[in-house]
Amino acid sequence: MARILIYDSGVGNQPIARSIRQEIPEAELHLLSDSAFFPYGERNDKELIARVLTVLDYAMPEIEPDIVVLGCNTLSTIALSEIRDRYELPIVGVVPAIKPAAASSKTKVIGLLATPATIHRSYTDDLITKFASDCEVIRIGSTELVNMAEDKIAGVAVDMNKLSEILQPIHESVQRKSLDQVILGCTHFPLLVDEILTVLPNIVIQDSSDAIGRQVKRLAAEVPCSSAGPLHRMYSTKNDGTLIENG
Repeated sequence: MARILIYDSGVGNQPIARSIRQEIPEAELHLLSDSAFFPYGERNDKELIARVLTVLDYAMPEIEPDIVVLGCNTLSTIALSEIRDRYELPIVGVVPAIKPAAASSKTKVIGLLATPATIHRSYTDDLITKFASDCEVIRIGSTELVNMAEDKIAGVAVDMNKLSEILQPIHESVQRKSLDQVILGCTHFPLLVDEILTVLPNIVIQDSSDAIGRQVKRLAAEVPCSSAGPLHRMYSTKNDGTLIENG
């Protein structure tokens, strides 16, 4: 079956891994978190592209994946074409679920919750123009939510007061403009979905994890695969981009 590398700066690859595992239970999953360069959302484009290519140059011969998933919206919006040009295997990117949110919204007021880098990127503007031109899109950029998700995985309780403060502009739009959809435009944010729904009850949450799982399943049926069966391995990085296997 397929050997799949899921790449992110931190734990944002975990929701995608769960979706892929649901679609392909027998897949061999390798979760690579570039922890030494975390967080990506605060890096400039040039250094981020150079970094991901360095890490992947180490990872490709060590893991020998059949498919690579960029489990990071920031990476996918700036480096996808460079990565596809460099490696001759399927590379799957992740983009904010603007299209399904716009199509599902009854009020045509939707929220985009992402990192500051994704919020302000021209790629995001293009997605909104193409798929949500009939919607008002309330954009909230937050790096703090990324850190909250990392801390939650480490066993630290989410500060609900701080979360409410971050989400206040969306809450106000729910009250004043009947906003009805919130797009989680960072792969870390589904790890906080229960807490987000506590602050924003009755909101429809949109994220890309399930769609990525289905896409990877289609690709896995089309490529020659090298895995002998189910496996789950995790890696972090050193400052030079080399890998550390964590289990």
